[in-house]
Amino acid sequence: MKFFWQQSTWENATRANLVLSFVALILSIIALSAVFYSQTKHERIVLTPIVVDKKMVLDWSNADETYIKAFALSVAQLVGDLTPENVTFVVDAMSRFMHPSIYADLRKKMLAVSITRQFRELANSTRYLPSSVEYEAETSKAFVTGIMESSTATGKDKRPMTYEMVIRIESGMPIVYSFDNYSDVPHTKEWISSHPVTEKDSSPK
Repeated sequence: MKFFWQQSTWENATRANLVLSFVALILSIIALSAVFYSQTKHERIVLTPIVVDKKMVLDWSNADETYIKAFALSVAQLVGDLTPENVTFVVDAMSRFMHPSIYADLRKKMLAVSITRQFRELANSTRYLPSSVEYEAETSKAFVTGIMESSTATGKDKRPMTYEMVIRIESGMPIVYSFDNYSDVPHTKEWISSHPVTEKDSSPK
């Protein structure tokens, strides 16, 4: 037997439990959503370095032109000023931003060059003087052009040098997917279309 006030209290308790269960469910969903959002949402970072007069924008998978060009310039200067004393440091540093598909071969070539007599005699008197940086968004290519200057007994030897690299952003980090250098103007998409490769040019040498 239940008195009226007992029945009322029991019903109120039942309703309260249902409400609390519903609230707990909603809070659990919100908490799980917050965790999912925090793991999938990545911050967009805006940088304004001292050496650059424009802000640079970098997020999880993209970066603006200013950032890409600044990074390309840093890579070109790092490689362009290679010496017998810093070659090991430079090669190790490159592993952090060179894609594995090109790093091993590039590392092997740089270490091979570093032990040659010519490199050891000229490297400390050679420096790279960059003059401009271009970015081709369609191909993700950056071109750093400048002069490779070497001091010799007869004076200074200067020759044009362009560093070409494909740069993409992965997990908020710039990664170099291809790297090349040549004594010529930048081989942009427009330049390539106006300089078709002939059968003679493509034949093995």
